[in-house]
Amino acid sequence: MPCEINGNANSEHHILNKGFYLQNPKNCTQSRKLLCGQRARCGMGCELHHIGICLFLALGTNRTLILDTDVHTKRLLEHTYLPLSGTCFGITPKDLDNAAEISSMF
Repeated sequence: MPCEINGNANSEHHILNKGFYLQNPKNCTQSRKLLCGQRARCGMGCELHHIGICLFLALGTNRTLILDTDVHTKRLLEHTYLPLSGTCFGITPKDLDNAAEISSMF
């Protein structure tokens, strides 16, 4: 049975397509970004919860999510999951002009 949001199975596809589009912009340097950093270390569930919140915020604000994580979390993610983007692989100083940062929220 497909996931239904408000009784509409097409909503799931809309959200997935929007997420894919936002995470894989044609021109990464011109896309608006959400820089999500986690300053405190915690367990895997805690870190995945934080990343999930960042994904929802990026989706809701129409921004490409860029994770700013410590080495431990980066290694965990790289060995366990696919990359968040196929076109944006980090943030450059120039990208900061189009980025919002939410690390202060957590």
